[in-house]
Amino acid sequence: MENNQSSKEKFLWNMLGSLSNALLSVFLLMLVTRLLSSSDSDLYSIAFAVGNLLSMVGLFQVRNIQSTDIERKYRFSEYLVVRIASNLVMVCLAIGYVIFNGFDSQKAILIILMTLYRVSESFSDLFQGLFQQRERLDIAGKSLFFRNVFILLSFSVTLIITHNLMISTLVWVTVSLLFVILYDVPKSLRFEKWFKKEYFGHFSFKLSVQLIRECFPLFLIGFFAIYIYNQPKYAIDSLMREGHLETGVQTIFNIIFMPTFVMNLLMLFFRPMLTQMSIFLYNGQIKQFKSLQNKTFLLLLALNIIILFFSALLAIPVLEVLYNIQLKEYWQSFMVLMFSGSIASLCVFLDNIITVLRYQKLLVPPYLLALVTALLVSKPFIIHYGMLGASLSFLATVLVWFICMCIIYLIARRNYFKNYIYIEE
Repeated sequence: MENNQSSKEKFLWNMLGSLSNALLSVFLLMLVTRLLSSSDSDLYSIAFAVGNLLSMVGLFQVRNIQSTDIERKYRFSEYLVVRIASNLVMVCLAIGYVIFNGFDSQKAILIILMTLYRVSESFSDLFQGLFQQRERLDIAGKSLFFRNVFILLSFSVTLIITHNLMISTLVWVTVSLLFVILYDVPKSLRFEKWFKKEYFGHFSFKLSVQLIRECFPLFLIGFFAIYIYNQPKYAIDSLMREGHLETGVQTIFNIIFMPTFVMNLLMLFFRPMLTQMSIFLYNGQIKQFKSLQNKTFLLLLALNIIILFFSALLAIPVLEVLYNIQLKEYWQSFMVLMFSGSIASLCVFLDNIITVLRYQKLLVPPYLLALVTALLVSKPFIIHYGMLGASLSFLATVLVWFICMCIIYLIARRNYFKNYIYIEE
């Protein structure tokens, strides 16, 4: 298949897809908050957070390897089999989680539905990784954009008509799955005829095991990262069940935290640059690699500063309009979260660079230390300082994360470029 799409078109669709992905959760929470009760909003918020955590099992961070596999070390069949296995594990963990915690039927069903949505999302991500690997981010961006649009429309209409969270979520899951079948699958067959039986005659179990080993450190850090982002929510949910916090606190924290997570998604805009960096390294063009790396970092830093500035002025009024909740008293907590989010986005950037250098096994300690910090400080901070404490616990966590990531990046860079002979162009 010819790669005749312009760079502008690829960038545009990647941007639209990334933006839709960032905004989807914002609008879904907005709809639930406006149309349903506080208890329903709290239920949706924690189910969505649990789904986020479990999604890392389904994704298994395969895309990080797949999209930068310029040499095509692994065939698509290996990526597909590993993704099937990881999703089976994810569903089993979800069932075990709701049984172990003894959730009521409503909460248990909603978490299972969220997990099934993550299954469809995971396979869509696999196909998007194939498109990106073949330098067709325009197709990957279209997949992400149109799937999110259909999800938003179907969920909105169903929720407005029924005012039932369960039915609306079921429709959401169904639409997502149908989109993968009707769009992603046909598009993928233009690159790989993986539906044919003989295709799997080239499948290598040994390579699949090798891929799992290569992805495992990335999975661990991805799992740790999502846990780090959601630990304040888990702590709030636990304190609410213990009677320390009132109904509605989870929803308010999710509202002021949502833009923080969106900031972290800024790195999605730089996916084409990461693939290009891999190409530079593969061709021995280290000067070009370093130049693109520095430009990407400076652009990310500039975007963070701009977002922080406008967030301080406009974000709270906008969030109040969107969610119909008074939030002025939480401005300080919100800005602490936004500043934390900007630091976290730099951590994600360093993570991606270290992965491109193929030193991802070094990433586990920074994420583990950050996770331990989150587990230690979240509950005590929330008990003593309330909503501000939840924000401060996240700030303390990302500061530990960032310091450790800087150290690991310096080690990876030194080891990779030591005694490296490269092409100066």
